[in-house]
Amino acid sequence: MSFILRNIMVNRRFYSGRRGLTLIELLIAAAISSFVMASVLSIQYITARTLKELYGPTRSRSARMSALNQIRLRLCDAKAGSVVISDDNHRIRFIDPNHTRSGVEIQSEFYFDPSDKTLYYDVDVENSNPVKLVKGPINITFRKGSRELDPPDYRYYRGEDIVVTIFVQTSDELAYSKVDLRDGETAVYLRNY
Repeated sequence: MSFILRNIMVNRRFYSGRRGLTLIELLIAAAISSFVMASVLSIQYITARTLKELYGPTRSRSARMSALNQIRLRLCDAKAGSVVISDDNHRIRFIDPNHTRSGVEIQSEFYFDPSDKTLYYDVDVENSNPVKLVKGPINITFRKGSRELDPPDYRYYRGEDIVVTIFVQTSDELAYSKVDLRDGETAVYLRNY
């Protein structure tokens, strides 16, 4: 026990003679802390920019492919010759023989709202509200026919009663460049007569 008391007394004498930190020591400690904090913040900033650069094109591609898939899924069942395109090629109405009301075929439609960047689908134009399918593309347009049916020049749209060409454009702001624009195009063959 006396050994412990003697150590406490020696330690008390050793520490009682010391004062607090000097101004120079405080400035050096503050400079080192600031350097460490600046390093951590710059690493976080670089990581955020890199993630935006990596995942921006992925989000853009996902929105584009989702829009194309949703349209292809429903439009391929349209009745040949029933397609009507309007509103600067942003709206397409068609008859889907699989959907009937009291035995009468109904009109369905896709509509892209450029101001909202949203694709809507309405299964029954007269009796239902549109459903939001995809948000994100900057432009979706529809056109009757396909240039693929005009070989070898591929200039004119042919097959206007049985084919619809869909154009989807997406963009994303990237960290190291301004904007990444991507286009998607597909032709849908209407399989019901």
